[in-house]
Amino acid sequence: MDRSLLIQDTHVHVPMYGVIAAALSLVMLGLSLPRAAGLALITLLFAAPWLDFAGMWLTKLVSPGFALVTLAGGWAMGLGYMIVTVIAVWQMWKPMKGVAP
Repeated sequence: MDRSLLIQDTHVHVPMYGVIAAALSLVMLGLSLPRAAGLALITLLFAAPWLDFAGMWLTKLVSPGFALVTLAGGWAMGLGYMIVTVIAVWQMWKPMKGVAP
């Protein structure tokens, strides 16, 4: 990837990933989760995009082997989004005890 394209991509995506992580963190605060699990998931939501872009820059500037960091960051981001979605949907739609359907 050309360095100017990498700069442009970073400039556009990193702020939006932060906004998305912040919005998902607000969703997390409204869910019934143990405090440690919630903090771990919020940390994942903010750390994964940094891994993604750190991997891209390290791949470009240091060694192609850092592409694995990019892959790990992307998978971690997807995993974090999926976990928040599944837990939120489950807690919104799960049957409640003592409530007639």
